[in-house]
Amino acid sequence: MTRCGEGNEHVGRRIWVIAALLVTALAATACLNQASGSGPRSASGEPTKTPPPPSDKPNIVFVLTDDLSWNLVKYMSEVRRMRANGTTFTNFYAADSLCCPSRSNILTGRYPHNTGVRVNENYRGGGHQAFVRNGNPKRTYTVELDKAGYRAAHTGKYINQYNLRKDPVPPGWDEWHIGDGTAYRNIAGSYRMADVQRRGGPRKITKPSIYLNDQIGKQARTSANRARDKGKPFFTQLWSYAPHHQYNGKGSEPKFPAAERDRPSLGWPGGEFPHGDCGTARDGSRYDCLDLRVRRGSHFEESTYQKLDWHYRDRVQMVQSLNDQMRKMRKQLARNGQLSNTYFVFSSDNGYHLGEHGLMRGKGSAYDHDTRVPLVVTGPGVEKGAVRRELTQTVDLYATFQELAGLKPKPSDGRSLAPLLHGKKATDWRKGVLFEHRAQEQNPVTVKDPDLDGDKASAKRDKFIPAFHSYDAIRTKSWLYVEYSDSKRRELYDLRSDPAQNHNVARKHQRTVQQFSDWLEKYTKCKVDGTSCHEVGRQHPGTKGVQMDKRARPIKSTNRP
Repeated sequence: MTRCGEGNEHVGRRIWVIAALLVTALAATACLNQASGSGPRSASGEPTKTPPPPSDKPNIVFVLTDDLSWNLVKYMSEVRRMRANGTTFTNFYAADSLCCPSRSNILTGRYPHNTGVRVNENYRGGGHQAFVRNGNPKRTYTVELDKAGYRAAHTGKYINQYNLRKDPVPPGWDEWHIGDGTAYRNIAGSYRMADVQRRGGPRKITKPSIYLNDQIGKQARTSANRARDKGKPFFTQLWSYAPHHQYNGKGSEPKFPAAERDRPSLGWPGGEFPHGDCGTARDGSRYDCLDLRVRRGSHFEESTYQKLDWHYRDRVQMVQSLNDQMRKMRKQLARNGQLSNTYFVFSSDNGYHLGEHGLMRGKGSAYDHDTRVPLVVTGPGVEKGAVRRELTQTVDLYATFQELAGLKPKPSDGRSLAPLLHGKKATDWRKGVLFEHRAQEQNPVTVKDPDLDGDKASAKRDKFIPAFHSYDAIRTKSWLYVEYSDSKRRELYDLRSDPAQNHNVARKHQRTVQQFSDWLEKYTKCKVDGTSCHEVGRQHPGTKGVQMDKRARPIKSTNRP
């Protein structure tokens, strides 16, 4: 006969023993998992450890497009979202509307005459070789961000003619995911990329099996997670090849190859929508790609404009995959609790023309469609829905990124935009922006540069092609002055009455031409000392008691975003 409480004592002892055995087994399993590398893992693929505390410094994501003109922005829902939640600069200009010189001045904050990078090709004294030869890799903003403890990752396009196998990873970068000339093809399995996942780590050359924008977007998100796992603030560059045209690709591919899912379903390979994916409007409806047309003029026959229409639609479809990657990055940052402490920057290296000014297809001119590019920024403290109209340039990003990271910017040709982003008034701001362009080839009809092949037809019609000539230019809010160094050609446009820059009035305003020419001579010789280029940029002739011609009646521009 069991006494009262005796059975309960035995049951309790058994439960205690079982519990102890379970604890021991769980501990042993955890040790085995740790030893074998199984169990929960981080985004970087390593076993999870106690995560370090997150950094108080803000993160920065920099999305740079290739040849994106302002008329594509309305079809990118993520950029529209950014404009509503951040600040848009509507007078932001490239210092040269050509890839390599523009990217060089973005990275260093220096005008082309101070970077020494004037053209795209190595064999003509430009390209990546010129970037290195003039000491630019050690002068980029990532070198300074590295000193501040940032983990920097680059994905996508870099400087033209960088050699994937031979050229070293530039200073300041922790991760390096870069394409070469084959990446303009964009199509899965048709391009090469070099991947370095850690500083000093091995380099792996691959042919990714997914569309290019999807690949670099995936790499950008993964690199951001690696920085999070290490408790470091990150600076991630997502530098897309879109919507640059493809070359050396399959003849059956369109000139501007979109992802298969964004192409017309009636074609091959086809996507979801009959006429392709051209994005969603503000009301949630979808744009019908067949409704998209370039602006007509008197320069070409209707059949030519119809061909340009198809190029325009393909370019709109091409940026949809980039829009997808921007959305995925934003959502990842939100899930990780990082979005509110991340600056998101969207821009382009230069603009593009499709028929404007009688120029068939390309870039390289000083006109707004080639030089004026989007700049939209969101992030902590950035004014929402704000529009800044100050004259700003690609050289300003160098100082801006440093100040956003809490650093005192090193001297450069530009100025930090951080105060403007946070709603402060611009003081002693520049009155004019500088453009510097050098001709790619002497013979425009036999030009070999694929960036300029689209304007061959215009050249054969004896059309003057600005991109085929060397020039320097200044643009103010009222005037555009262009001075061609390989001829006596001068162009002056009164933007108050001619915002589309169609009527050259240089002969009617000789006094203004001389004033701008004198200003331009000083601007193209300014030095990198942190003050010289700033001072010259403020020296508008009208600020010294010299009145500019004011005969034209001001009118409101109709081609602004």
